[in-house]
Amino acid sequence: MRRLPFFVPCIIAGFAISLGAAPSPFVPAVPKTFLLRGAIHSTDPNRSPNGSFEIAAEPPTRFIQSELRSYVERETGKVIQETKAFGFDGKRTIYQPTIPEYQQLHPELVPATADQERAIRSAAEAALRRIQVPLMSTDATPPDSVGAIRYSDYRIIDGVRVPFRIESSGEVWIVTDAQVNVALSPKLFRR
Repeated sequence: MRRLPFFVPCIIAGFAISLGAAPSPFVPAVPKTFLLRGAIHSTDPNRSPNGSFEIAAEPPTRFIQSELRSYVERETGKVIQETKAFGFDGKRTIYQPTIPEYQQLHPELVPATADQERAIRSAAEAALRRIQVPLMSTDATPPDSVGAIRYSDYRIIDGVRVPFRIESSGEVWIVTDAQVNVALSPKLFRR
């Protein structure tokens, strides 16, 4: 039996990869879903927010970003906790204001008009695009920044390159749990 030259299987594998019939060992996978959780730290000595975040997405139809932040009130030393969530689940816009009491006092403002609904949806779509850039990149070198957001400490999670350090506007978000291509509970998108 005659053997093929060593480069022929390489050429066949290259065609299979380029046609999508085989995964590339050199190009990171693109996730269908992702769930990131972690901690928020301030880098500005004049601000004291610390907290946690959770980002879940099934692009392009489902996305939610939730934050829990703690502040120390300078005058009283009292710790104040705020939660915020925004995103979308299909056509439904998800919005939980920073201060829940505000929504109870002024339900007519959170969001009531079509313009407010569109603004929240637009902000959520922009947030999804910003986090998708490093996750969806198939470049040999992942991006180190998108606008004013810097990404670093990339790690491979189930074949997907995930940034574990995200810096922007005096804050550092450290990813402590990253899951890709997992089933996302519908509870994540209920607010």
